[in-house]
This record gives sequence, structure tokens and C-alpha cells, in this order.
Amino acid sequence: MIDEHGVALLADFQQFYGLNLQSWWTGELGTRRALILAEQLVAIPDSRFRAARRGEEVSVWHWPHVQETIADLYDLFVKVLAGLGGNAAPEDALYGRPRLTAPETHVPTIAEWDVAGFMRQINS
Repeated sequence: MIDEHGVALLADFQQFYGLNLQSWWTGELGTRRALILAEQLVAIPDSRFRAARRGEEVSVWHWPHVQETIADLYDLFVKVLAGLGGNAAPEDALYGRPRLTAPETHVPTIAEWDVAGFMRQINS
């Protein structure tokens, strides 16, 4: 769990519990307690750990749940008003959401793989 979502867990433990997750390494925070607290993070709508486990963009969860709900209500209001006029709401009239774009990753093909460099790393 820490290998996969360590940064999200570290931030959530600090924000929601006021605990430094690194105190687990020193023994100040017990393993059982840390696991119980981590499992409870999935019930918190603003949790970065929850977003990471669901495969969602973590940037969306930087907004508190209340702000996200208010933005949704604003969008609904704009769409209803536009619909009453017989039009669709333009995209630029909707409330902007914070988003991060995923970085482009390049996975090399077999032809691009540097076998000699790989063997040097193994043998060094």
C-alpha cells in the first residue's frame, strides 16, 4: 500500500489525522493503527488516497467536497436556465474545475531497447 500510494497516504495522514506517517518507521505509530486509519481514508470524500485507489485524478480532490458540490449546482443552474431558453449551455459558461493533464509516457519498443546498456548495468 505504501509502495503504491505512499505520497497520498502521507498527505492524508497529516491533513485528516494530524499524524506524520513517517512515525510508523520509528515505531511511534503502530502498524495495526496505521492500517485501520488508512482503511478509513476511503470513506473521506476529499482523500487523496481514495482518489488514487479509484484511479481518479488526484487534482480533482484538492477541492473540498463542498466546493465540488457547489460547482456542480452552479453548472446545473446554468444548464437549466439555458434549457428554458431552448439552448444548450456553452462549455465556457460552466464552472471551471482544476485538472492536471497526465504526462506523456514513452514505452520503448523492442527495436528501441538498449540491450548493451542494460547488460552493462547488470554486470556493474
